[in-house]
Amino acid sequence: MWLVGSSRGRDSNVGAMGYPLEPREPAVEARSEGAVVRSSILATRSSVRRAATSERVVQAFGVVAVLAAAAGLRIAFLGNAQLFRDEATSWYLASHSIGDMLRLGAQEPYPPLYMVLLKGWMAVFGSAEDALRMLSVVAGLGVVVVTWRWVRDALGTTEAWLAGLLVAVSPLLVVNSRNARMYSLETLFATTAWWLIWLLIARGGEWTGRRRAFVAAGIVASVAGEVWSLSLGIPSAGLQFLFVVVAAVWLRSRVSIAAAGCVAAGVLALLPWLPNLIATATNGRPFWTPQPTIGALPTTFRTWFVGQGGDSWAWTLAFAAVALVGLAALLHITRRRRSEVGVAATAAATRCRGRLLAIALILDFGLIPAVWVYSQIHSIYDGRYLANAFPPFAIAVAVGAVALSRGLRGRLPSLRVVPVVLLAGLVALPIIVSAFTSAQIVADARDDTGMDPGRQVAQKLATVVQPGDVVIAVNAESFFPLSYYLYQTGEAQRLGIKLFDWHPPNSAFFTGWMDIEPSQRVEPATVAKLGWSAAIGLAPGKSIWVVTLVNSDQQRIYFSPLEQGQLLQVDRILVAGNHRIGQIRQAVLPGP
Repeated sequence: MWLVGSSRGRDSNVGAMGYPLEPREPAVEARSEGAVVRSSILATRSSVRRAATSERVVQAFGVVAVLAAAAGLRIAFLGNAQLFRDEATSWYLASHSIGDMLRLGAQEPYPPLYMVLLKGWMAVFGSAEDALRMLSVVAGLGVVVVTWRWVRDALGTTEAWLAGLLVAVSPLLVVNSRNARMYSLETLFATTAWWLIWLLIARGGEWTGRRRAFVAAGIVASVAGEVWSLSLGIPSAGLQFLFVVVAAVWLRSRVSIAAAGCVAAGVLALLPWLPNLIATATNGRPFWTPQPTIGALPTTFRTWFVGQGGDSWAWTLAFAAVALVGLAALLHITRRRRSEVGVAATAAATRCRGRLLAIALILDFGLIPAVWVYSQIHSIYDGRYLANAFPPFAIAVAVGAVALSRGLRGRLPSLRVVPVVLLAGLVALPIIVSAFTSAQIVADARDDTGMDPGRQVAQKLATVVQPGDVVIAVNAESFFPLSYYLYQTGEAQRLGIKLFDWHPPNSAFFTGWMDIEPSQRVEPATVAKLGWSAAIGLAPGKSIWVVTLVNSDQQRIYFSPLEQGQLLQVDRILVAGNHRIGQIRQAVLPGP
């Protein structure tokens, strides 16, 4: 018997058992080879599909993990902390009709989009503390998702995870997401606008007309959203317009010109509110923030990195090291030679996209020095307003860490553990420090640390006031939280009492008093003209309860105007919150 190996070795037309085979026709042999090729192609496609599915699963797991961390920091103990004055102002305005809301908020520096959305949100989810803040939580999670998607589209999955995680644990973004204010929503709109603008310019030439139209509509909506959410959206939109102008001059492409039109259309959407905005900007009232010094810039950057407690030189140097990593990233992404996501692209196109991304990150981060420069004329410098610039900072840090790790791996192939350790150290430093600070923010919320005791004062008032009595908050900072805890809980309606805000002419530091209904304000001139009974509608024999939610060492500042208004003190009650003391005074009118 012939051996299989030897028989095949002597004659390729001999069977496995040594018997001769019939000669194969050329057509049959060709079909056989074609079947092998088709089988190989199908196997390759199947392998590619399995690899793509596995990559999608890993990506989905990473996104879910990052979102879980972000959600935990934003939702934990969300309803424990009391509403502070700004949050209570949001509730107060959103509790009015749309027309009254626009009328009361017309002199505020904030466009009314957030209040309108909050009103609809309250109609669905209620107006408890956690429900009011949940709208900002959703917006904050949206910022994480949009940052992740932008980096994944531009650079790759690893950079996307790291940038998303930095955004998820950022103390500034965590605080904004836990407040019932417009800051988190503004950051979501601004970050979405930057992503879509970059996407349209960098990749729009490869798309169908329908997809380009869809992204263009998204740009218009997101730019309109940022300028309607916060006045600081205007400089953000200006920087975005500058970006598309640079891209149009450089690339001379139709999509760049289309992007410029989309940004302009989004800004023009603010025209109906522009007269109110101009009137507010030119009313001569100083903004509550002082003119920033040059030291405000590094302080802002350091606060992003380590939170409010990072004032030591050690933290400053640590931040500087991480910032240098981010600057190195801007150089790296302009030299990328291949695309790591999507379909293959030419090296030139990839480098062009990297340079576009670097320009976008620089201009997006440029919001801070731009606002600082303007604040030398009219200060509007507040860290909460500058959160739009944090996502580009996080992107740069993530890209720099990955780039340095890969660069070392290429230069030191025998020391594979070094790049891993370096990457872990570069990324872990900002993430751990930020997460620690954010965790402390959550712990403070659990204990209600540092908040004015509006909840406790309202509960105490409910036990002492009588139907027909009047409650006067001695400043607007006290009026809004007290209004929430009296009216939201139904105590004011149950007791049949009225709440007023005492507004002396020199109390313009907190401009929120302009949001209070004129019928709920009591001014010294009105009292001098009409007397206390007529000014507040006090029935004979009823008491006035004078309230402030500030520390007791400031009582003379706040109560002296009412003492001059011929009110006689009957009793004083101190109500302790965790770290603040509210004061209640029962007062009566002097006898004839």
